[in-house]
Amino acid sequence: MDNTESGNYIYRLSKGIIFCAYLPRYFSIFYFNKGLINMSEKPILILFHGMGVHTADSFKKEVVSAANNALGRYEGYGNIKFEDKVDIVSIGYDKHFEQIRQQLADNASGITDVLKAKLPGVSDPSIIQDLLDLESSLGDDKFAYTHILDVVLYMTEVGQYVRAQVSEEIVKVIHNNHHRPIHVLCHSLGTAVAHDAFNQIYTNDNSPLPAQLHTLSFPITSYWAFANVSRLVTSFTGLPSPFDSVVKPGHQGFISMFYNIRHVLDPFTLKPFKRFDPNGKKNWLTPDTFKYDYKPIVTTKVSRKNTHDIAGYIEDPDVCHDFFNTFFDFYPPEEIKKAGDNQFKNIQGDYLKIKEYVEKLEQLDLEGITEFIGMMKSFTDYIKELKDE
Repeated sequence: MDNTESGNYIYRLSKGIIFCAYLPRYFSIFYFNKGLINMSEKPILILFHGMGVHTADSFKKEVVSAANNALGRYEGYGNIKFEDKVDIVSIGYDKHFEQIRQQLADNASGITDVLKAKLPGVSDPSIIQDLLDLESSLGDDKFAYTHILDVVLYMTEVGQYVRAQVSEEIVKVIHNNHHRPIHVLCHSLGTAVAHDAFNQIYTNDNSPLPAQLHTLSFPITSYWAFANVSRLVTSFTGLPSPFDSVVKPGHQGFISMFYNIRHVLDPFTLKPFKRFDPNGKKNWLTPDTFKYDYKPIVTTKVSRKNTHDIAGYIEDPDVCHDFFNTFFDFYPPEEIKKAGDNQFKNIQGDYLKIKEYVEKLEQLDLEGITEFIGMMKSFTDYIKELKDE
């Protein structure tokens, strides 16, 4: 075989078995039980937006813009368009929340009325009073209202409908593209929506239900969870925790590489919020899988006053190199890499202000829904103050 037309490749056989093959470059493949994944084909990236007012298209634009901003910092890569390298499928679910928001506006209903009607077991007078106090404090603050209401609604039966709709869309994408590498990017509340939907879809059972996918048969090449609140939200909903689900790498999961990204000053990923932060000691993964197939990334630079923003995450040099290399070769020479990394804005003054605020939050005792919602209100107020300065 001519070495100019071939090369050594390492392939991962279904769930962790590695073998080396000497194959033509144009025949670069991954083999799984259900067939072949052709790694030379254009990858699919499935997006899940976070809390607040979003559409599938608006979140796609945010991700693409952030990726292209990052590429533009590196000489020789400025002409590359991220959207040309991947086929993006953005799954939106905010429309279901918007219907309820509109219903509340039309009927002069409130958050507490929604909870009473749609969340079983919320009858504790103290919780209801806390929510009433919170609701009255929101007033006309649309930013805080939409963010907080999204989380509250996801804990109700509305969340069940969202998971069903999202699961249907995921299965459709996977079945239509099972021969291509499929990647996932989720942010904020989207990490909970994606986690819960994927855990509903996938199973280790040897006899999966007709609507389910077996973990060995339909792999996800990479899974990017930004500002991961899946553990926190499942603690409220009672759904399986990410520590107990199949949404993971290794022989019991379906993900080849799991990236778990948080900003050190993102309030939603602080310890009091039960952040999903595996340390390799809880038997979530085997030691080898934890070492090779799971990568936590903790970012520290502040490019925006809102440290929860998806664009700030993607553009960060600590993230973008791994992110781009997931989809195409991104290896700028060291000097170009250093120059591009240094162009990433780092606002030291805002860092110190936000750090002081976040350190106060770290001291809070956040045991329940009302405490979490109260923190969200505090954070949205704080971001608004920073923007007004």
